[in-house]
Amino acid sequence: MKTDYPIITSIGIAVGSACVMLLSMIVFSFVKLENQALQLLCYSSCPMIMATLIFPFFCAKVIQINTKCDNNNFKSAIISITGFVISIVMLLAIKGTSVESKTLIIALIVHYIAVGISEEYLSRVVILKLISEKYGKVASIVISAMIFSFILHNNESFIVNCMVRTPLGLVFGYITNKTNCSYYTMSLHALYDLVVVL
Repeated sequence: MKTDYPIITSIGIAVGSACVMLLSMIVFSFVKLENQALQLLCYSSCPMIMATLIFPFFCAKVIQINTKCDNNNFKSAIISITGFVISIVMLLAIKGTSVESKTLIIALIVHYIAVGISEEYLSRVVILKLISEKYGKVASIVISAMIFSFILHNNESFIVNCMVRTPLGLVFGYITNKTNCSYYTMSLHALYDLVVVL
């Protein structure tokens, strides 16, 4: 089943993703945890994965979007992700000495890796590919960046979305289109989030 209205379908997937996020956050809030690291993973990471990875995965299957990466870029992507993991390990060695702080740092790393992978999957793999089938590369990069900035991050400041998320969305969209692979942007997105938070 291909769609004749990829922009409306993309917006629908983004809004549906936001609804899945809200519902899963409500469901996970009933799980009572004392540990901060487990709270982060349960209350934030699990809903994020459900909303921006699992839900779009099933949407892509229904709409029949090819979500596979170009096989020629797989080795380069593995090198990129390995470099990302090495930088995180170095960060862990530097930051904090107590077990609680290291546990929380590991949870933050896992969370932001999950955010990078899942948001890029939704924005660049599903939405970008869906729109590019009908409107071409440039339009799909711009529209997917706008959806990423203003629908998926609608709780953030309009100025921050204009000045930070839209340019990031444009750059990530360009990289994904140029390489026909989202592994690079997944690792860049996760690294960016970690640098901003830590």
